[in-house]
Amino acid sequence: LQSLGGARYSTLKEGGRASAGGSHRLLKLLVVGEAAVSLILLVGAGLLLKSFVRILEVRPGFEAEGVLTMRIALPDQKYGKPEQVRTFYRDLFARIQSLPGVEAAGGVNILPLSGGGQSGTVTVDTRALPPDKTTPEADWRPATPGFFKALHIPLIRGRFLNEADTETSAPVAVVDETLAQTYWPNDDPIGKRLRRGGMMSKAPWMTVVGVVRRGLLAGSSEP
Repeated sequence: LQSLGGARYSTLKEGGRASAGGSHRLLKLLVVGEAAVSLILLVGAGLLLKSFVRILEVRPGFEAEGVLTMRIALPDQKYGKPEQVRTFYRDLFARIQSLPGVEAAGGVNILPLSGGGQSGTVTVDTRALPPDKTTPEADWRPATPGFFKALHIPLIRGRFLNEADTETSAPVAVVDETLAQTYWPNDDPIGKRLRRGGMMSKAPWMTVVGVVRRGLLAGSSEP
């Protein structure tokens, strides 16, 4: 009995050593795994910080400081006609403009750098252009007269949109300097024409009345 008990005790001790050795190996694996995860998190944080710094260094082409924005969706039951919508916004901007401290008030269909936008082919008047530059790609946004002033977007040439530019007047457009330099590099872009769509588009021609500083309104590299 004594001999058998000793064998049992020896076996238990050996099992204890094996169990302890396995625990140490598991602990080492956990420590290594934790260090690897920490390293990945540090690298990820560094890349995120670097990307954030780059974003801060980007010049969007407008000033957001002191600008208050909001989104408005009008109910179709009350504003089902285009004229009703135009009247609402015209009165709204006039009331906002009259508030103390307000420099300018305007609207646009999609806010700059909001992750959305409208883009596609734009046909430029081809009378003085080579064939490979007749259908550029561009971002476009319907805007009201006060939009450019509200965001302090610099005017380089011509004029901004104004109250005389209505749905009944000749269609006009304000383009950025990138599009102007690309398609009218040695000419005055004011008075030139372009329209949305390809060469067979039936969209009305718009006359360029102004050129503004290049901006990243949609986060895109397109003009």
